[in-house]
Amino acid sequence: MYKLQLLKITFFLSYFITAPLVFGDGPVGDHVNDLKGHLNEYGGEIEWLTKEIRKIVDRYDNLGPSGVNSDEIIDRWETVKVHSAIESTHVPLYASVWQSLFSIKTGIDQQLPISEVNAALRELEIKLWQSLGAVKLAARYQDEGLLETVQTRSAVTPRAILTEINQQLDRVLAKLAERLPDQALEILQETYAYSFEAVEDEIKEKNPSLARELEVDFKIRLPEIISSDEGSRQAEMLFQTTKSKIDEARRLIKHAGEPQ
Repeated sequence: MYKLQLLKITFFLSYFITAPLVFGDGPVGDHVNDLKGHLNEYGGEIEWLTKEIRKIVDRYDNLGPSGVNSDEIIDRWETVKVHSAIESTHVPLYASVWQSLFSIKTGIDQQLPISEVNAALRELEIKLWQSLGAVKLAARYQDEGLLETVQTRSAVTPRAILTEINQQLDRVLAKLAERLPDQALEILQETYAYSFEAVEDEIKEKNPSLARELEVDFKIRLPEIISSDEGSRQAEMLFQTTKSKIDEARRLIKHAGEPQ
């Protein structure tokens, strides 16, 4: 047990030392460059968040799906600062939190038994506290000057970013063809963090349902197909569907002087 724990700690430390802090163009405050000064706040936010989501799950248990708006689960998550603290320090854990959130939301939307929804909630709580542990380790190394400062992105047009996203999705498929799923997943996660979040709000303004569909693709469907044993044909079809959605978003976002 001790050796296993030591191995986990070594993995996290090596990750923080070698990986730069990453973040998309979503809202991010100066707190991510002062993690140590906000650890208590992050912990309080996780306690608040889990209580709020448990209230939603309890309403589902007592009132059924008609008494619950499952979108509130995502809304609660996106209001807390710890959201960006996790994303900017450990993208894989950030993605796993999103997957747990969507497991709860999907369970409610599909009217699954309360036991399954509660199991998803317990998994979310575990991942949130694991993520806070990762943030604490990052805070220690940040305090010692071993982590990079979160940098702002250079301004680029939304449609150019969308074109780049499809190019990156092709890279993910290429890595899958090479039987390198870990590298494929890493490229996908970076594409989401660096590129998709930069244009997500504009897509929402034009077509909220399309934005939500793409978010689910990046956080749930595509990671699942990468991690599964399904054939390359199924993966190619799913990625092509996502690329078609990106093309649709690109058509919606038109800027004067830009070519179609």
